[in-house]
Amino acid sequence: MTDRSVTGGTTPPGPEPGGAHTLFVAGLGWISSGTASVLTLVEPLTATLLAVLILGERLGPVRWCGAARLLGAVLALSLPDRRSTPTLG
Repeated sequence: MTDRSVTGGTTPPGPEPGGAHTLFVAGLGWISSGTASVLTLVEPLTATLLAVLILGERLGPVRWCGAARLLGAVLALSLPDRRSTPTLG
């Protein structure tokens, strides 16, 4: 008989099946550090939105504002770079 009170009946932390986190970290090497720092914040944002939608969590106005700002930053990063490069000649 195992004591489930230690983990609350959940799976203890450890390696994920399928290596999704390993692939995520490996992919961070292919993007700029600024982009990586913003994109790593998408995971908790997604968890927060799922908690609101599925679990009925309630967020205050400050947290909604923070989520909107983070989402705006991610969307801004996804836009193509509009800076023109100078042409020689």
